Amino acid sequence: MLSVAVDLNDESEQLKQYRNYQSFDYLKINSRSKEFASYCKNHFDLCLIDGDHSFEGVLSDFSLIRDSTKINVFHDITSKACPGTTNFWQLLKVFYGPDKHSIYEFTDQYEDTIDRGPFLGIGVVVHNDRL
Repeated sequence: MLSVAVDLNDESEQLKQYRNYQSFDYLKINSRSKEFASYCKNHFDLCLIDGDHSFEGVLSDFSLIRDSTKINVFHDITSKACPGTTNFWQLLKVFYGPDKHSIYEFTDQYEDTIDRGPFLGIGVVVHNDRL
């Protein structure tokens, strides 16, 4: 199984330690670059989108990868700190429809954030026609 991590930053210490358990490729690249778009022609089982937390950034990442994955996972789908990702998720649920997709949300909050939140949240889109 090939795993790939993509980020603008250098590989973190946590990822370096993770290499002891699982091999993966690390791409230090902008997800809005032509080079990354070319890389996205590969097919992936799962893609986690947790980019710059803007509506435009999530839309750009999803547009590049959506036809190449079986499952897309989105971070910060219900976060007042990240209104762009929250708005994108709400629109995705409306326009990406259930005919070929199953959509799941994981939005329970930590007890210590309930009064200040919501924060975080994970959204999952399963492309049923690709499984």
